Amino acid sequence: MGQDAVNSDWDIQPQSRQVEGMEKTRGEGGRIHVESAWIPATAIFSLLVSIMYLSSRILNLNNTLDPRSNSQWTLLVVELLATVPRLLEYIHILSIWRRSGIERPSLVLCGTHVPRVDIFIAYCGEGTDLVLDTVKATCALDYPDTSFRIIVLDDSSSEDLASAISTQFQSRGNVYYTTRGEKISTHSKAGNLNWGLRYTALQQDGPSEFLAVLDVDMIPTPGWLRILLPHLLQNEHTAMVSPPQNYYNVPRDDRYDEGLFFVRHQEVVTPLLDRSGNAMCTGTGFVARREAIDSIGGFPTQSVAEGVLTSWKLKAAGWQGVYVPERVQWGLGPQTIQSYIRQCEKTAVGAASLNEQAMQRTEKGTRAPLSQTIAPKLILLLYTLPFWTGTLNMLVIPYVLLVGGFGSGFTSLLHPARTTLILSVIDFVSQCGYGSTISSVVQGRLYVMNHLASLWTAPHQLLALVSPPALLRRFKPAQRQQYVPTNKASEAESRQIAKTWLSRVRDGFSKDLILVHGTVFSVCILSAVFWTTHILNLNQGMEDRSSTPTAVLSRFLSTIGWPPFFVLWTAYAANAWTPVSCLLFPPARPPREHLLIPHPDTGAPCPSQEAKQGWFRRKRGAHFYLLVAYHAVVAALLFF
Repeated sequence: MGQDAVNSDWDIQPQSRQVEGMEKTRGEGGRIHVESAWIPATAIFSLLVSIMYLSSRILNLNNTLDPRSNSQWTLLVVELLATVPRLLEYIHILSIWRRSGIERPSLVLCGTHVPRVDIFIAYCGEGTDLVLDTVKATCALDYPDTSFRIIVLDDSSSEDLASAISTQFQSRGNVYYTTRGEKISTHSKAGNLNWGLRYTALQQDGPSEFLAVLDVDMIPTPGWLRILLPHLLQNEHTAMVSPPQNYYNVPRDDRYDEGLFFVRHQEVVTPLLDRSGNAMCTGTGFVARREAIDSIGGFPTQSVAEGVLTSWKLKAAGWQGVYVPERVQWGLGPQTIQSYIRQCEKTAVGAASLNEQAMQRTEKGTRAPLSQTIAPKLILLLYTLPFWTGTLNMLVIPYVLLVGGFGSGFTSLLHPARTTLILSVIDFVSQCGYGSTISSVVQGRLYVMNHLASLWTAPHQLLALVSPPALLRRFKPAQRQQYVPTNKASEAESRQIAKTWLSRVRDGFSKDLILVHGTVFSVCILSAVFWTTHILNLNQGMEDRSSTPTAVLSRFLSTIGWPPFFVLWTAYAANAWTPVSCLLFPPARPPREHLLIPHPDTGAPCPSQEAKQGWFRRKRGAHFYLLVAYHAVVAALLFF
């Protein structure tokens, strides 16, 4: 069947002509203009300036800081470790950026002539109330009841949930409960979804042509199916359609920035990948063609990141994935610092296991095209390399600060030392330019210096990556996989919150590296105070009492004030304080039930507009303003 025939079977209209009352789903700020030429322009400029600075830094080492000092060479390594991941990010953005490409329109499927859909809700003991709210919202979809089935896939074999489903939804006739009885021990979520494929295949009326998946906490809007399905119906080669993941419980005081990864990945990287036909699914909620999933043998179980791996295998088999930037589903983010750490660890393990699957053969024995295998490798390198560099810098930077004086200081502020300094300032400005461009794409919901955010998670992710269970999953992917799903944390979080303040602090410092973060923060701050005092001649042992601005700058640059190093140690100090402050003074989060209201049209639970606002809040960082002020002072003394 050709694409024209596919289009003529259904009443698909632009959302501008949608039925009255269907809420806007494109989100605040309208479309995401990733085609802006400023993205590659600022990336190229920042890439070139960074390379020029590093070259000048290495070539003119004898004219900057004392090369006889061992800590000086350590400082150079610190700069390289911090710079390489950033340069790879520029290269990645340039490799996927396209000004022309697929422009996803806003579409809606109208009328009662609609395809049948099986909706899987994968449950793993996260909480009966949580899954029931999702089922209620799914039952209230703006879609004919006879055209969709809801199958709750219970990997916890919960008798309470089975009873609740039977009692509350028996009269509907399209809500089903099933369990494979293995209690999340085999292949985790992917295995549960494959059980759903077998379960629906055994039904009297057989499986539906399309299937959809929702995480247990992911509440869909009424137009969820009508907005996503058109992108499958218009092209018979499209296998999967994924919308962005959104959180409705982000607090006003979001200190650990739980949404940064998803905002950047889903609203910057994924739209660019989609324009080149390489969109990936994150797995929290999507709609797929049953034929396509069956053609690759069901959902792959070799990785806990089953959504991304499914996208790769479908692409290798000749299918297409589509990303649609519609805000049609809202889920829960981690409620405690401990559960956020667990989420970061799970994502790291998923990335490692994906690395072994990037070159998998399809059932026909063909290998994916080179362009489709290099891109995943680059993405995985871009994602996992900061685990190593970030952890090493977290250990090395406090040592450099403790050692302090990097020798006799600047031999001269004239050329070529002056050239290296100027390039360091220009490098910072170029980073700000690139970061401002990316931040503007998402209406300010990323930091300008976003590569300096969430550095504190690196050791947690690295330990998860190299732990024996993670290595077992990576090299023996067919082994039984056990992990706690992201929102399995509900019950554990409730117990954690219920603990006394002293118990939470004791557990955090002993189990979650909080003691390490606290040590890094203390060393950075105390060392900064000591060296600043030393520079300002308040230390009685100082021999040089020159107080001219140039002399003070020279001494400061020879200790803690070298601009790139100043950026790094202040960033790591700020990052180290994040988990400590979240443990000692947890962000205030209202109970989930307080964030949900009855939908005005259906009465089903849905996040309130006030609850959603946390997801759209702009990022403001005092650290960034400190860096701008410091570089302005350095530039003023250099040029004036």
